[in-house]
Amino acid sequence: MSILKRSRTSLIITLACTILPTLLLVYHFSSTRWETPLFRLPDMQLPVYPTGSSASDIERPIDAILPVYELPNPSPPNREPIRNNKAVYPRLQLTNPSPGVYDVAQKHLNRLESTRHLLFDGSDFNREAMKKLENYLRRAVSEETYTPPKVVLTSWHWVPCAMGPCTTGEVQWIRPLIDIMKKHDIFYLFSPWERFHEDWKLLGNELVTHIWADDEHLVWCFSDPDRCLSTEKNPTGIPPWKLFAFTFWGSKPNSHKWGSNAEPYSFNPLGPEWNLVPYQMPEKQFFLGYHYQGCQSLQYIPFERRQDKMIVLAKKSSYYYGQGHAFDPESFFVKLKNATKFDVISNAAEEGGFPVPKGLHSQGLLAQDEYDTLLSSAKALLGIGRPMISPTPFASLCRGVPVIIPYNSKVVLPHDNRTCPAQPGPDEWCGFLEDSHQHGPASLIGPPYVYTVDVNAPDEEIFKTIETAITTPIQSYEPPEMTKEAVEERLLEYFSIDWQLYAEERIKERASNKIVLPLFLQRWAQKNRDTSLLSEKKSMAIRHRSRRARNTY
Repeated sequence: MSILKRSRTSLIITLACTILPTLLLVYHFSSTRWETPLFRLPDMQLPVYPTGSSASDIERPIDAILPVYELPNPSPPNREPIRNNKAVYPRLQLTNPSPGVYDVAQKHLNRLESTRHLLFDGSDFNREAMKKLENYLRRAVSEETYTPPKVVLTSWHWVPCAMGPCTTGEVQWIRPLIDIMKKHDIFYLFSPWERFHEDWKLLGNELVTHIWADDEHLVWCFSDPDRCLSTEKNPTGIPPWKLFAFTFWGSKPNSHKWGSNAEPYSFNPLGPEWNLVPYQMPEKQFFLGYHYQGCQSLQYIPFERRQDKMIVLAKKSSYYYGQGHAFDPESFFVKLKNATKFDVISNAAEEGGFPVPKGLHSQGLLAQDEYDTLLSSAKALLGIGRPMISPTPFASLCRGVPVIIPYNSKVVLPHDNRTCPAQPGPDEWCGFLEDSHQHGPASLIGPPYVYTVDVNAPDEEIFKTIETAITTPIQSYEPPEMTKEAVEERLLEYFSIDWQLYAEERIKERASNKIVLPLFLQRWAQKNRDTSLLSEKKSMAIRHRSRRARNTY
């Protein structure tokens, strides 16, 4: 009997130790949501059988009855290099954030909060961007996933104008780029060069990922490396690979301003790839491009409803004269008016000593919206040699107005002893030099959108080309590389490049690892002194004065 009791007791213990934990485990699994910060398991559904049947009634493999979930294969990192304007760049390889990354984010946040009243001399120019940056960092320290922010510190002098009513080509270039950066949480902060180094040190090298500066600013910086760049003597300086020249004109050969010769050069000695430019230019300069934003402001006017008028591309009356002018101001426009019977309109501001030529209907400089309305009702836009590489031809095309661009076939280019063709390619500098061509990039579009005329041809031949343009209707046109999507893709690719690695690769290709400006840029820097690198005493004075703007963000 005692043996039977022991067996019964043993059976009860076995049941308690096996079945009960199993039931508790099943209950726990059924009531738990299985999640990780990166993915969530999908809801699992049992198979549905026909009415009146069960799993035992239907022959099927066992894995068709039991719900099976396979973890998805993680997407492999994109290791494809980035290509732009014939250059090939290594792509940044982002890894899963380590715990230390969140500490860095908190460090950045603490730094910004403690220097808020000092940054940007207390001005509110960057108020919106700074608020968004601080909020981004706050999210980083409270969420499981975090990508370090892209922060651009710029000293480009056109930025304040872009925030206002300006309408220059430079401003039309930067505005859509700013909008794209806002969309993708890329933080764009402006600091004038006079206090740029102060703000750089306040923000910190770890936070600022890219610097977009005027070409002059880069020349000054590289001409005085121990005060501007990161060196043994100046450990808080700027790493050379973070410095980009945001330049509408690129590094042109035989430049009167710089005293350059025919040899390629760049404002960052690491290479022309550190030039950010609006068009495809020679020598692998980084092609950001631009998107003309004003195209949707007015409806397309059908050709038959337009008046017989053409607009001359010129905002200053001096453009009709002097270097780079295409046509004789004394006679050409009178002949043009008589040949076409069109009203030829000038919207140039009249300057002293430069009267608007005879034959033109002068309406003076117009407000942007008035000019857009006038342009959309015309049948052609006529270039006269200047301004160079303006965005106005693209504003004209998007409103269905063809463009006539002059070039000079007799100008011998000093850097290669050739003359300029009507449609120079992106590898030919002559499409960007005012003596030889007004707009090489636009000329590549070709008829019926863009026509080119040789200023050396007889007037009758030029008038014949103009006659073709004003009698050939076109629809609204935007070059593929200028669409918002194309510009956005190139800009995001720019921020996906490992510029530090690319700089190291470039240096390895050289005989020397020294980063030195060409001699003519060093001479320019000596003649045009940089006054922005303040003494420590003056820096402290700035800090003291700017305390009045505490807590402005």
